[in-house]
Amino acid sequence: MADNLPRTPNLPHYSGNLESWAQRLISSLIYEFINLWSRAETVDDSTYIKPGTINTADIANAAITSTQIADFAVVAAKIADAAITTAKIAPISIDSTKLQDAAVTTAKLATAAVNTEKLANLAITAAKLANSSVEATKIANAAVGSAAIATAAVGTAHIANAAVGSAAIATAAVGTAHIANAAITSALIADAAIISAKIANLAVGTAQIADLAVSSVKIADA
Repeated sequence: MADNLPRTPNLPHYSGNLESWAQRLISSLIYEFINLWSRAETVDDSTYIKPGTINTADIANAAITSTQIADFAVVAAKIADAAITTAKIAPISIDSTKLQDAAVTTAKLATAAVNTEKLANLAITAAKLANSSVEATKIANAAVGSAAIATAAVGTAHIANAAVGSAAIATAAVGTAHIANAAITSALIADAAIISAKIANLAVGTAQIADLAVSSVKIADA
């Protein structure tokens, strides 16, 4: 690097003859000029700049373009925190491989951002449902079939008053064991509903016959 720096030209010594000395001086200066010019064509300008001499104030705005930046020259340490804004990120440039596991928290999801199409089949398990979170309005009509109801799961407390109509009771489904003692009152028996076949022999005693209830027409001839 020292050979590339300008040096003091070798001036001719004055010997008392001014004309001769002037000619030798001009020749020496021309030689030095040509020598410097030839060396300047091969010198890299960067060798004249000491490391650390150019600071931010010395660089003009927009002076450094993309062509001045080598590939991969900008590493993570050179990027200030929060320096990369949304406008600097190209559409679809951040894929799933760029996201850390568990990086997307609830606070990062907009309200109603996760719709039905974003949920995989069977993605919502029982553990993901809060207690009492499924209300009646969330269950479609006939959505809960017999197979989805555990044995003995529906207790008396779960059946509303008058909720079980005749159509919901299978033929012959209510046996004697299901009828409480004295549960069937007169109001529940239709007129003329009890025929002879339903009355056991000797079932009707004197106590069951009202006064004057048996007229002559009810007594057979001898």
